[in-house]
Amino acid sequence: MKAPLLIALLTGLSASCQKVPGPASPALSIGQPFSLASQQRTALPASSGGPVQLTLTEILDSRCPSGKQCIWEGYVAVTVELTDATGASQTARIGLSRIPIPPYTRDSVAVTLNQRAYWLRLLAVSDAPASADKMATLRLRPQ
Repeated sequence: MKAPLLIALLTGLSASCQKVPGPASPALSIGQPFSLASQQRTALPASSGGPVQLTLTEILDSRCPSGKQCIWEGYVAVTVELTDATGASQTARIGLSRIPIPPYTRDSVAVTLNQRAYWLRLLAVSDAPASADKMATLRLRPQ
């Protein structure tokens, strides 16, 4: 007798719990900075030709840790996979350092998406909030 009552009570409680919607995330747009964690994907609406998909596939960070003294300042670099509305994709490798580290270009790279020319720029790489992961802040803007 107690088991069916307990099941009914738990079912009623779980049915009454509803997910409360959080604040709406800001709309992403071309020309505005956006952040991605490793393996995260986002879509940016393009003015013509459909949306652009960006996936941060890799973050390499060999910078000197904060509070340490290093012989070399190190570098940080990202690899981003870009796909346009036609399904055409390209890989961009961008780094932040005083000295370019091949195959990474220094801070920005030209890309063509939906038959339009853009600049993809790496603005920063930082620790992700409440995580051991890194996040890259990028901006895609028309040329």
